[in-house]
Amino acid sequence: MSKKRDPRLLKVEETYIERELKLVPVVPDDVTARGDMATAIYKSRKLLEIAAHVRLSTDAYVTADHPSLAPVIPAALAGLKFAPDAERTPPRERIYYVDADLRMALLGMEIRQQDHKREGVKQTMKITRTAKDKSGTLDRDEIHAHIRDFGACFSVIDDTHRLRELRKKLKEESVKPAFRMVSQRLRVPYHPDGNRDIKIELAIDPMLFAETIFGTTWMDPKLEIEIVKGPSGEAACRKILEHEKLRLLSEFKLAVQAESNAEIGYHHLRADLQDPQNRALFDKLDHRSVWWDKAGRAKLGLQ
Repeated sequence: MSKKRDPRLLKVEETYIERELKLVPVVPDDVTARGDMATAIYKSRKLLEIAAHVRLSTDAYVTADHPSLAPVIPAALAGLKFAPDAERTPPRERIYYVDADLRMALLGMEIRQQDHKREGVKQTMKITRTAKDKSGTLDRDEIHAHIRDFGACFSVIDDTHRLRELRKKLKEESVKPAFRMVSQRLRVPYHPDGNRDIKIELAIDPMLFAETIFGTTWMDPKLEIEIVKGPSGEAACRKILEHEKLRLLSEFKLAVQAESNAEIGYHHLRADLQDPQNRALFDKLDHRSVWWDKAGRAKLGLQ
């Protein structure tokens, strides 16, 4: 019997294995003592230094403007150079979905959505593939899809058995938009040591702010090293990420973040949902509510 198509699902864009490592600058005690804003500003500045370092260290981090990769400039114009390879994305807003008991997080699942205007809403679902290890490498199935409107959509999962088991534990209407992240990203793709068979993306979020529906806010600048082209084997990918981590650690004081960016949101929600008023608000929240814009806030009586 064929699986009935969910009418909300427009298309599954792509499915792949996400293999990445997250790093954060180590903040001196005197900066930490000055509070969250000083800490965030310190991290942001350090991350921009790292991006500049990668773009300038051309022997180790070979970007697309490198003479070994870029087309040859005419000899008469040899003094000119291509612009450094980097992309600064527009500011983006992503909405994260959870259930009141955070069971979805315990199942190793993450759902976030982003408004893509004419293309509907882009949903990213991440499902942990392996247990966490000491290296801090995140190894997850990542499914990108476009749906008609906001509201968690499990139907992007193509594995019928996996989908059936998930729906035994959770209903889509119980998974609600509980926090959002606003960020701007700087992407620097490179080939480590000029190896064209491997492509790494250094992704830096110098601006990353977040809030729960209950008003708890935080700032969390960080960087990610992600393999966008390379070997398929898990061990080989971990070896590459470990090499890149050690290369950066030789120049900068960094710590490995062994969990998803969403984990800090779950942490704040665990505390928020202890309050009976907050729990009552979550219970009455519709799973398709858009609470983060002015009209949505007014409808729910939020500040």
